[in-house]
Amino acid sequence: MKQMKKMKKSIALKISVSLVLIALAAAMLTSLATGLATRTFFDRYVMDVRDIRYGQVLSLASGYYVYTGSWEGIQDFMFSETHISRYRGGYSTMGAKKDIAGEQIIIADGSGVVVGDSHQDLLGSTLKKDLLARGVPIMVMGEQVGTVLVMGTPIGFTGLTLEEEFLGSVRSYTIGAAVGTILVGALLGMYMGKRLTRPISSLVTASEHLSKRNLSYRVDIETDDEIGDLARSFNKMAENLEQNEKLRKNLLADVAHELRTPISIMRANLEAIQAGVIEADEEVILNLNDEILRMSRLVNDLQELSLAEAGELVLHKLPTDVGTWAKAIARSLQAEAAVKEIKLNTEIEENLPVLNLDQNRMDQVIQNLLNNAIRYTPEGGQIFFSVSKKDSKVWIQVRDRGPGIKEDDLPHIFNRFYRGEKSRTRSEGGMGLGLAIAKGFVEAHRGIISAESELDKGTTFFIVLPIEGEET
Repeated sequence: MKQMKKMKKSIALKISVSLVLIALAAAMLTSLATGLATRTFFDRYVMDVRDIRYGQVLSLASGYYVYTGSWEGIQDFMFSETHISRYRGGYSTMGAKKDIAGEQIIIADGSGVVVGDSHQDLLGSTLKKDLLARGVPIMVMGEQVGTVLVMGTPIGFTGLTLEEEFLGSVRSYTIGAAVGTILVGALLGMYMGKRLTRPISSLVTASEHLSKRNLSYRVDIETDDEIGDLARSFNKMAENLEQNEKLRKNLLADVAHELRTPISIMRANLEAIQAGVIEADEEVILNLNDEILRMSRLVNDLQELSLAEAGELVLHKLPTDVGTWAKAIARSLQAEAAVKEIKLNTEIEENLPVLNLDQNRMDQVIQNLLNNAIRYTPEGGQIFFSVSKKDSKVWIQVRDRGPGIKEDDLPHIFNRFYRGEKSRTRSEGGMGLGLAIAKGFVEAHRGIISAESELDKGTTFFIVLPIEGEET
């Protein structure tokens, strides 16, 4: 039981871990995809903005140079607080202030000397050629009079730019979302684990009840999926076990009863002979022999039934003309039917095929069915015995007009020692082995036996035997 509980916990834990791993993988993939997409689109956005900045700065710088003829005073014109305030609507987004993303706008004259710097760090210095090559030339009348550079990260800047701050925020929010996803996955995994293992727990509990011989225990069917099918199959198995257990107990009781009666009779007769009360004459010996034969039949029937159910019954098959064989059986029972004034109607087709049959055992099957029909058909009634060929099979029917079999009893009539009428005596109904043996013998011939019945209208037994060498 402890191992089962550990197994339940293990399954729930595995489901939880699996969902957490799925959530983790999904979060990592989402973070990676989001980061790449954000970086790509944001870089594109930055480039577009920078192009706009270049256009603004070039327009202002070139206009200033055309108007003044030199770069003198460009620093105050472009980056003073007064100018920024005056033209905020047009170009204040250039980032003149140092607190605007740290972006640095540099204007150099034709010699590479910095004449304008939004951060004022490089004023008067000469830019290197490689740095100048990254800028955009300022052209006036077809002549380059300067260069504009818009630096995303200012030269010498050690802090974070707005771009970096933005991307850092995106990463932070993505990581937070990933952690949240993992937590949700863990909680969902715990919930789903318990939900999925609850039916399994019910099956484990039911198995424990069955192991304790509580065969009446059933599992509640909560779902209509594979687990629900499993629960239904379990309940069906439990029902069969319960039925088999009842039959087993009945078997022991019936066998004990069937053996007790002849043993008691023989013991009483032998004690009487020993005491000199009766003589061991021919009649007494015949009576004792009858009881011995009764026990022998019971033992033989049980042995043959066990072999048939185990699939180990040895058949002595011979080629048999089905029509001739069926007519012989019908003739052998005509006299018994006539005693009860019952009419035995036969309908046996001509030119029936030859089958390989164990005649002794199949005789026993048909005779058992006809004897039952005679037993339960009232005087003056009729019995119908027919044999025909249909669909590459031989069909045998035995129909009576007796009291019929109850619907609840019909599925169990081929079980050994089963009696639908519990009050019926053995002298009236036999030991309850006949139909079980008949089923075993028919199935040993690869055939099928079944029954249909309706109360107060009679019962029909069907036997279907395959024809060897023909498609079925």
